[in-house]
Amino acid sequence: MNIQKHDDHDASGTQRHDAVPQHRMDASSMPIACEARNEFEAQCVQSVLEDAGIQSVVDPSGVAIFGFPLRAGSTVVPVRVLPEDLSRAKQMISEARWVGKSVDWDDVDVGEMPPDVIRMLSRARSDRVIGRVMMAVAWIAIATVLASIAIGLVRSIAGR
Repeated sequence: MNIQKHDDHDASGTQRHDAVPQHRMDASSMPIACEARNEFEAQCVQSVLEDAGIQSVVDPSGVAIFGFPLRAGSTVVPVRVLPEDLSRAKQMISEARWVGKSVDWDDVDVGEMPPDVIRMLSRARSDRVIGRVMMAVAWIAIATVLASIAIGLVRSIAGR
């Protein structure tokens, strides 16, 4: 991913005062402002930086569908910023983490749970129970097949 560098001159070469930052830079050469534990955390950090007016890039995490890391070594997800924004980005991330930790969630009233959410949660509970029962049945079936194979091998060896 490329980010454009500052270009505050117009086509005639005169300097513009209303210039929008334009960056062209290889993302892998950008400094890391934060190493997130997962892609969701990295996207949250990117959102905090965006709200502060800081451009950032989130490297793909390389996590497979089942959550196993595909990238060798580390499982962190780097959030990269422009070199000139690094100290401010780190400060914004630090402040956001402090604010997040300072919320006492026991005092936050999130209101009543909507009926459709209650139905969804109860369905999820019953799905978990059904899944566990199915897993137990599968293990019993596997154990039965293995026992049958073992008994057949013992009989064939004993019959010789």
